[in-house]
This record gives sequence, C-alpha cells and structure tokens, in this order.
Amino acid sequence: MAKTSLYLGQKEIKGVKKGVVTFMDGTQETYTEKQLSYIITKEPKDPTQMRNLMLDNVIPEVMKILEEHNIRKWDIAAFQQWITDTFNYAFLEAVGKAFWTYKENTHPSYFQEDIRISDIKRVAK
Repeated sequence: MAKTSLYLGQKEIKGVKKGVVTFMDGTQETYTEKQLSYIITKEPKDPTQMRNLMLDNVIPEVMKILEEHNIRKWDIAAFQQWITDTFNYAFLEAVGKAFWTYKENTHPSYFQEDIRISDIKRVAK
C-alpha cells in the first residue's frame, strides 16, 4: 500500500504534534488546530490556493459574527477599516518590539523610523 503524502502549501509534511508542523526539509512552523483542520492537503498548493483555503474557512465565520450582531451594510466599510487599522497597529507594534524601537504611549508608525541597518542585520540572523 502506497503512503499518502500530506502538504502544507508546497511543502511536504513529515509530522504534526501539538500544532507544530515538521516538514520533510526539517523546518518547523506552528499553527492553530483550527488552521490545521483545513490547510493540510493531499496535494501541494500555491500561495493563492493557500490564501483561498483560508478565506473559504474564515469568511463564513466572520459573516456569522456580522449576522449575530445584525451589522448593517452601511457599517461594513467601517468594520473593514477597523480590522485593517487594528492589524496594522499590532503589526507595527510587533516590529517595534522586535527591533527594540518600541516606546510606550507612542504611535507605532514612529517605531520603524528608528530602525537602523545594524538592527536589520541583527534580526535577520
């Protein structure tokens, strides 16, 4: 009986344990159990296909939340902007912390201004 390979994106999976995926090349990545329920496939997927897998699973959940809160069409644009702003703020804050430029009570957009070439080299290692 032939062994069936499993993939996450274009990488073949060696094993999965407690959300940590080990690939055949020895690299590891961590995912939530919910993610793993839909991103592991029997054939390789390109980045667009992986994005579509995520969207196919996340969008119905988001739509359910919007329905449960009886969100009006009028408010959808504000909802989208709020999500984008929140994500960007959190992302920039994480960048500031990774590069040691984070300052309490400072807008995260300023954190990237203090990043130096030596910081990039340090983080890249």
